[in-house]
Amino acid sequence: MHRYLAGAFAGLASATRYKGIFVFPALLILYWQSARPFKLRTSALGLLLAPAGLLAFTAYLYTVTGNAFAFADVQTAWKVRWGFFLQPLFSFLISPFALSEGWNFRLLNFAAAVTVLICGYVMIKRHESAQAFYTFISVIIPLSTVTLEAHARYAIALFPVFIILAVAGRSPVVDQVIRGILIVLLTLMTTFFSFFFGLALI
Repeated sequence: MHRYLAGAFAGLASATRYKGIFVFPALLILYWQSARPFKLRTSALGLLLAPAGLLAFTAYLYTVTGNAFAFADVQTAWKVRWGFFLQPLFSFLISPFALSEGWNFRLLNFAAAVTVLICGYVMIKRHESAQAFYTFISVIIPLSTVTLEAHARYAIALFPVFIILAVAGRSPVVDQVIRGILIVLLTLMTTFFSFFFGLALI
């Protein structure tokens, strides 16, 4: 039953955002690890519900727009251009004092992306293969564009990162550091928002 629930929730995730489909291979990794020696059970069919959300959404888009992949094609309206992996991070390191460019709060987005990569490495060290896969595959795609814009927003959806931060927060010192950084960011972004600065919405 729990595999059907996992598949159903993953299906809802894939219907909500394209990253939700990455939960599917992560669930397969978890299943493979839990079923050693590997044996395919009928309950594993519940995991096939994971792609159902995305398939249903593409069918809806085709019905409404005639383009099942409109969610991907619309990225051109946001001027999304593809580069090479980690290009946004290298671009920031070349000009680190350009903290913000319009809507792009470069410093915050750089810090968020680096935090995700570090947490992903920690997951590998902890032998948490499924969580590491989900984290890395979710960050590889946005880090393969030419801009840092919205990377902090992408990082917020990566729940394994918060698990690692919570584990690290067992140390009182680390806990205070994380809490202090988040309080400063909350204050800063709330201030920007109150003065109608668009980057507070990123």
